[in-house]
Amino acid sequence: MILGQVAKQPGEKFSLTADFVNVLGSGETISTAAVTAKNKATGVDSSATVLTGSATISTTKIIQTVTAGTAGDSHVVQFKATTSAGNIFEGEVEMVVRES
Repeated sequence: MILGQVAKQPGEKFSLTADFVNVLGSGETISTAAVTAKNKATGVDSSATVLTGSATISTTKIIQTVTAGTAGDSHVVQFKATTSAGNIFEGEVEMVVRES
């Protein structure tokens, strides 16, 4: 599931949120969350470069802090939610790094 695109500057650090409210069943919650990143052009894992800290769960959302990145690069940030019903949902946000 494509969740959208976000632009950031190399020096910025902020939270990126993926909301799974539209796919969760009644009473279903997110039990575990995993977030990874890869460079869109090369496919190389860039999690250590652009993600900081652990993902957190807030009701229907997974929240991950993003940081750094090289101007001109794009990264696909993938959010993976495992639910109380045993379902697994994935959502992706393209993060474009550019200097304004």
